[in-house]
Amino acid sequence: MTPPTDPDRIIGCIGLNNSRNSPSNRGFWLGLPWHGQGLMTEAADAVTDYDVEGRLQAEIWEITAEEWRLRRARRG
Repeated sequence: MTPPTDPDRIIGCIGLNNSRNSPSNRGFWLGLPWHGQGLMTEAADAVTDYDVEGRLQAEIWEITAEEWRLRRARRG
């Protein structure tokens, strides 16, 4: 993933595992300075559209920053 203004700079990525031997899943990361701008949402939507192609069920999920912090605190 690159920012629109600097296509040579990598700021994040999405990996899609869609093999026959494992269930489809998606993993992603995005550099902190780029959070909250909708970039990962746009990229994840494009990957989901590519993966689903109208033939398979889609799954939409989210977690807020506060939920993430609480979850991490419980593990500690």
